[in-house]
Amino acid sequence: MVDLSMYHKGLETLVGRPVLNHEFGLNAEGLRREARLGIERLRKRIGTSEEFKETAVRKSIEMLGDYCRSNGKQFLNVDLMETSDGNEDGVDRSGSDGWMR
Repeated sequence: MVDLSMYHKGLETLVGRPVLNHEFGLNAEGLRREARLGIERLRKRIGTSEEFKETAVRKSIEMLGDYCRSNGKQFLNVDLMETSDGNEDGVDRSGSDGWMR
């Protein structure tokens, strides 16, 4: 037995992506399967792609939204699509930090 925060961090390391808190309740079996795959990836020395991480997090948020809608709960969905007003050097000259987009 370990502290939940230590377990959470270890699971994230094993699956190679952020694990959102609601997944423990809504997707426990999915996390178990993903952990088994993570063990196999570690054995084979295969990393986790950024695309996989992004897809997994998006699916997790969609799962939470579906749960909230089906149970009459409020859900604030924020689209964090990356946009850039940066120049060719990647420097943002818009004067906006982008949080209101």
